[in-house]
This record gives sequence, structure tokens and C-alpha cells, in this order.
Amino acid sequence: MHSIRRKLLITLIGALLAAGFTTAAATFFSAQTEFNKFLDTHLKETAESLAQSVTHSFPLADPDHLTIIGDAQSYHIVVQVYDSANNTVWQREDFAALWQAIAEREIYVLSDEVYEHICFAEGGHASVLAHPQLRERAVAVSSFGKTFHMTGWKVGYCVAPAAISAELRKVHQYLTFSVNTPAQLAIADMLREAPEHYRELPAFYRERRDLFIEALRPSRLEILPCEGTYFLLADYSAISDLDDVSFCRSPSSAPIRSRTS
Repeated sequence: MHSIRRKLLITLIGALLAAGFTTAAATFFSAQTEFNKFLDTHLKETAESLAQSVTHSFPLADPDHLTIIGDAQSYHIVVQVYDSANNTVWQREDFAALWQAIAEREIYVLSDEVYEHICFAEGGHASVLAHPQLRERAVAVSSFGKTFHMTGWKVGYCVAPAAISAELRKVHQYLTFSVNTPAQLAIADMLREAPEHYRELPAFYRERRDLFIEALRPSRLEILPCEGTYFLLADYSAISDLDDVSFCRSPSSAPIRSRTS
């Protein structure tokens, strides 16, 4: 039975089981360089290619950046659907705007969707795979770790068109080769015995989020809106003028504002 369950987990058409998002991302980037006759040559050229690449990060709030993407010499875009840095979530219209920016160029998208079942946005989770054109050039990465409360055990998966998935598997077998078997078997048992679990996660985490917010409400922290993930952000400007790093490193020495200031 275990061997059957294991086979079901790792041979899904167009899917790849990976040791977490980090390995999935490394596989994605490596797959964009052509294979050479010998593996060590391939890895060397991949490393050199990545070392020479230029990375641009930008907030979704500025739509002009999408125009920059379309004009730049880009080969891939990484979309953090659930941005834990500001607790915002991509919506369907954001993916539509992204497609408009890259439609005329051969750009591939790596979509980080590991918090897909911890979403509080009114429209629910929006995936790159739901966009009819983007899905043909995209790899969506999700996480069994986030979904089944086992973060750190490094079990995730990629979903992509069959042709792209085949290229990912060529690379992945040399990066990690396999994912730890006990975790795979436990996930298979959970999927079979509690299939409703992931559907209950939004309410499960929303209740805890709201409880925590209420507990912090009497404080001088301003709790910022949270559309997804299990993180909260707070504005502490009513307490101190220090930047965030300085405040966290030495809160006891921070110039604290009085409640009346």
C-alpha cells in the first residue's frame, strides 16, 4: 500500500514533488539553461548564468513596473502571490495585467503559492494556473508543509504544463533526487483520511488572526490589514522613530514616545 501511495504522489502528470519552495525555485532557474553532455558542465554554466543575472524587485502597488518588465531583457518573473512583507495577496486582475505586460515575449513565470489555503481575501485564492494564457508559461509552487502544519519538513510540489514539468524533472533529479519518504507517506494518509482539511484552513487561521488582533488592540501598535499567510504586521510609529531593524535590535534603548505625544 505504501508503494502505491508513494507512486501516486510523485507521478502526477505535469507535477513535481520537491523539497520545499527553495528547491523548486532552484529547479526552475536551472531548467532554463540548456543541458550539456556532462552534468558538471551544466551546473557550472547554470551557476555562472545565475551569478551574472540581474534581479529587480518591485511592489505590486505600482503598475508602471509591469511595463518595465515587458521592456526589459527578462527571461523569468517570480511572483510572490502571498507577500508576507506587506500581507497582500495577488488578485485575478493582477495576473491579467502581468499577461498584458509579457504576452509578446517569451517570459516564464514562477508563482509562489505556498499559502494558497491560508487566504482571507474576499475573492479567495487566485492562481497563475487559472489564467488561460499565463498557465502555459508558468510553474506554480505550493507547500504541503504550510497546508499540513509541517513547515520545515521540506515537502512541496510544482504544477506546470507537461513540457515544462519534464524539464524540471531532468534538473530536480540532480538537485535533491528524492524527498523524504516518511513525510510523503504521512501526507498521503492525511490526504486520504482528512480530504476536507485544507478547505477548513482559511476559517481556522482567520479565527486565530482575529483573536490575536483583539489581544493587541489595547496596545499602541496599529495592526495593518492581513489578506493571507499566518503573519501580522504592525505600525509602531506611535512608539518610536527608529527604523525597524534598529528598533528590533535594541528596543530597550529606543526613544519611546509618550501616549500624549
